[in-house]
Amino acid sequence: DAKKGSFGTLFMFLIDEYGDDASVLSGLHSNMHSFSWAGSPIPLFEDNIECLQPLLSHKRSSVRVWSQRCIDEYKSEIKRETSQEEYMRMHYER
Repeated sequence: DAKKGSFGTLFMFLIDEYGDDASVLSGLHSNMHSFSWAGSPIPLFEDNIECLQPLLSHKRSSVRVWSQRCIDEYKSEIKRETSQEEYMRMHYER
């Protein structure tokens, strides 16, 4: 039930009601990082950043801090993946 660029109602319910519970945030984080993918994962990381952006102004400070950490982590993963993709193109595409 989620639109592109936003989380679904269950995710938001958990964030709104249990956002101060570190185990809930950890579980959500784990779920966001559990996927299979063909091709570059960068678009998925960018979509997740877009979904996390509104949480930077959430009423719970724990959610704001958590979402910023997640965004920082995704940005780091994008840099790492971009570097890896460039390396693969340079060495294996002809």
